[in-house]
Amino acid sequence: MSTLTVRSHARHDLALGAEAEILIVDADLRVCETLWSSMQAAGYRPCVASTAQHAAELIAMRVPHALVLDWMLPDRSGLSFLTDLRDAPRTWHLPAIMLSARDNDDDCVRALDAGADDFVRKPFSPPELISRLRGLLRPKPRHHPPAPISVQGLTLDLAARRVTSGAGHAETALRLSAFECQLLRFFLTNTHRVYSRKEIMREICGPHASYDDRNVDLHVFYLRKALRALGHDAVIETVRGRGYRLTDRIDPQAGAMQVPDASMQ
Repeated sequence: MSTLTVRSHARHDLALGAEAEILIVDADLRVCETLWSSMQAAGYRPCVASTAQHAAELIAMRVPHALVLDWMLPDRSGLSFLTDLRDAPRTWHLPAIMLSARDNDDDCVRALDAGADDFVRKPFSPPELISRLRGLLRPKPRHHPPAPISVQGLTLDLAARRVTSGAGHAETALRLSAFECQLLRFFLTNTHRVYSRKEIMREICGPHASYDDRNVDLHVFYLRKALRALGHDAVIETVRGRGYRLTDRIDPQAGAMQVPDASMQ
């Protein structure tokens, strides 16, 4: 498929496809054709590139409204290409969906940490991908940072990827990775019950995300390790045999995490 842009005369908003230009970056011709047809039918203006270099040239001429990017490209990793886009002033805010045919349970986490807004594993349902794309393009204050989340002495600033504890001169802060931010956000905004590892990963990475219990445990471990610098490593409580939850009370003086009996709530 040659690079092609399809003009639409529809007058509805970007989420419905009216003026949205979508750049598809994938070396698989069949995937490109499927996505191109689906996006055209949805009213979007798709454009196709088969390499990261070609995609960079197109973006240099005109920044699209969204990007659908494959992990495995002929000239370089889609992951490293996305990282470069996030570091550039013109494209740091570009909504991006990462595609991957790789059979690796940790890919979703790596994609989110690289700056992807969503992650879809191949093979995928075109209608579902269009729905996810529509969600990314739905009008929202992208250029206005979300309000910080404050719970039990911790304040999470998602825009800055920073978590703070205390106030005034006593305030201490640390930076988190993108996935650590999303993981902490999940716990701070879901405070009422225990969540299984499956629920946690699918809330963060999407309903069809694959996962491995050990990977979830490892990411919780790293988050706790990061929060230890603030004295809040006990904020996430392990409930044996069930999963994790935000503790009812955070004691900054607490030491190592205590693992409760599975029968305890």
